[in-house]
Amino acid sequence: MISVIPAFKLGWGNGWIGAVPLMLTMLMLFLTNKRASQRAMDMSAYTVRERIRTLASTYIFFGAVLYSIVLPLRWGTPWFYIGLIVYACGCIPYIISTVNFAATPLNEPIVSGVYRISRNPLYLFSALILLGIGIAGASWLMIVLVILFIVVNHSTVLAEERFCSEKYGEPYRTYMRTVPRYLLFF
Repeated sequence: MISVIPAFKLGWGNGWIGAVPLMLTMLMLFLTNKRASQRAMDMSAYTVRERIRTLASTYIFFGAVLYSIVLPLRWGTPWFYIGLIVYACGCIPYIISTVNFAATPLNEPIVSGVYRISRNPLYLFSALILLGIGIAGASWLMIVLVILFIVVNHSTVLAEERFCSEKYGEPYRTYMRTVPRYLLFF
């Protein structure tokens, strides 16, 4: 059962276990691939409002990751197993899409690998990872943070798509028409 007051407890069996692959993949990207890091951090074409929303979504994301440190998982419960399935559906494609992101030259749009089924797999699958952790911990707070991240981050997605459309022209606009923004019909 989801409790009204969220649990805050340090422990070896907490949600941080699930956040480790997310953070390690991100850390490896930033430490080993300067080009990819620059691409990920580039907000030069964003408006002030878009930058503020992007920073807000980043803070919400890292707030959820930090919360996972003190979020006890509900081992052996239906919550845990449902969360584990959601988590697995996010973790594997997240890692693959990070590799796709890092492998693409800066002067080309990222359209290979997982990017063939979603224009924004890093956002989509990182949200699924955190949602899986929230479900596995039966934490309404984590689930609310993930929903808030998704809602606020949507403006970042729109800004990135506008930037890519301007930078890469018609090939990117064709890509936008053929590949969904998030997944399937979303």
